[in-house]
Amino acid sequence: SAIVAGLFANAARRLPDGSYEAVRDAAHQRLHIHPTSVLARAPPPWLVFYELAVTSKPFMREVTACDVDSLVSLAPHYFDFVRKEGRLRHDH
Repeated sequence: SAIVAGLFANAARRLPDGSYEAVRDAAHQRLHIHPTSVLARAPPPWLVFYELAVTSKPFMREVTACDVDSLVSLAPHYFDFVRKEGRLRHDH
């Protein structure tokens, strides 16, 4: 919970194509779990990340799986804003 509480602004949801979209990214940039991460083998529906490394594509590093309900409960002020913007969805 402490990691999710500290990194809530770097939350991302998995898309049907297997890439991720950061909830705060208005540009809808496709993100990917860095291939050295253990989560790359079993990608979770939601995660938070510490760092974004852009090489051949934008890779999220230091990722932690989480669930959307934890995100909303730990940072309701932020996710209420994101929900109003239409960028927080529970469907994936």
